[in-house]
Amino acid sequence: MEPCFNLADEKWILVLRPDGHTEEYSLRETLLRCQDCRALGGETPAQNVAVLRFLLAVLYAALFGDQPFDTPDDALDAWFDLWEAGRFPEERIEAYLARWRDRMWLFHPDRPFMQVTRGKDGLTIGNAAEKSGLLNNKPINAIQKGSKLNGAIAESSSKERLFNIATGINKASVSIPEAARWLLYVMAYDDAGIKDYYTPNSAMNQKSEITKNAVCWVGNLCSIYAEGSSLFETLMLNLVLLKNGRLDNDGLWGRQRPTWEYEEPHIVEKVGVSMPDNPAEILSFLSRRLMLIRNKDRILGYLRYVGEAFIKENANTEQWTIWKMRKQGQTLMPVPRDEPMPAQLWREIGAIISSKENLPPGVVSWISAISNLPDSPMKKKICYFHYTKLQYDNGQHSNIIDEYDDGVSFCLGLLTEAGKPWVSLIQDTLQVINNAAEDIGEFAVITPATKHCRFRRNLNPTDDRAPEWGAQNRF
Repeated sequence: MEPCFNLADEKWILVLRPDGHTEEYSLRETLLRCQDCRALGGETPAQNVAVLRFLLAVLYAALFGDQPFDTPDDALDAWFDLWEAGRFPEERIEAYLARWRDRMWLFHPDRPFMQVTRGKDGLTIGNAAEKSGLLNNKPINAIQKGSKLNGAIAESSSKERLFNIATGINKASVSIPEAARWLLYVMAYDDAGIKDYYTPNSAMNQKSEITKNAVCWVGNLCSIYAEGSSLFETLMLNLVLLKNGRLDNDGLWGRQRPTWEYEEPHIVEKVGVSMPDNPAEILSFLSRRLMLIRNKDRILGYLRYVGEAFIKENANTEQWTIWKMRKQGQTLMPVPRDEPMPAQLWREIGAIISSKENLPPGVVSWISAISNLPDSPMKKKICYFHYTKLQYDNGQHSNIIDEYDDGVSFCLGLLTEAGKPWVSLIQDTLQVINNAAEDIGEFAVITPATKHCRFRRNLNPTDDRAPEWGAQNRF
């Protein structure tokens, strides 16, 4: 087969223009014109997370891949030079995309982007449409339909959704540009409802315990990232050049190596690996082995089986997650928070700014560090911290059942030393408000005169008396 659809040149990334319209850009256009775009404009917030992580992996590799910083000051100088320039350097972006152009083909006989080229029983990327069973709507083992690839539908192979946002050909298959976006989404968020594809404990299946019932890496996270007034600012704010904002040599990253730069393609099933030591690699992590199945200009579905996984405890290369502390023996270890936030993000602001129980996300620590510098232009900037989380079923995590999307805006001065008293005041005030809401709920429960009181809507549904209260009142 001939290589087809190069991500660097073809239009596939949905961006939001200043006038509110969405438009498809190529990878090159997105990076070189991001200062003229408001944000990504994908089909779902989770898809935007996946595409944003990919763009950042490209930037890490293109701008800093071959030249790790010698000192923290070098990293800070490089970041502020980019911020003041207001755009990414065209020559370095073009040089990187030219160097790795052959790894950006979505369809390629040897190295398709983030995919394998073959499966079992003679299945290959060239003959998959015929051999997969998708043409007659009878997919064979490990083959998923187009309605599963489309994350806005996310329909399981065994059960159709009662209410769908698409029908006919638009449900059964997707266009090639759509498939490129959803490929990144599946690699980031795919569920754990996957059986072994190859024979366990064979050359093609390592059967690592780490991969057991494992959703894809980003699916483990309560993702937090910063948004600026343009896509350029968003990319810059999340371009963390010192790990967790550390201003010493321990904050320096090593060589940036995204997964498409691997010398050999990774094809083995259920592989346990060490945590990546650089952002470019973890942002493009290969949690799944995937192969898009194409019939002319439509993607009918895809082959999937489990790829790689690493231990979640103390996975501090990840800069985009809310953490929680988990006790292991006598030691407390930070792990990504995998359950959704219990309330709106503004009510849980301590989880991203400061908390005795949780570590702040690495990207927040980084922004705090650059805002704390003398004469930093970031101190007075208002930034939106965006929270996105997919929720899986409580059993085997075999289905995505909900998507959470929220955020909170505040002045970055709150992240400086001068802002600490204000943070304490905000948290104390929020606690007073929460206590008042609970007291009002108690009052509504025990007072007969409040039968039609609107406060009943704010009653905690986990309260033992909530069912009784709901039965006595009509909404």
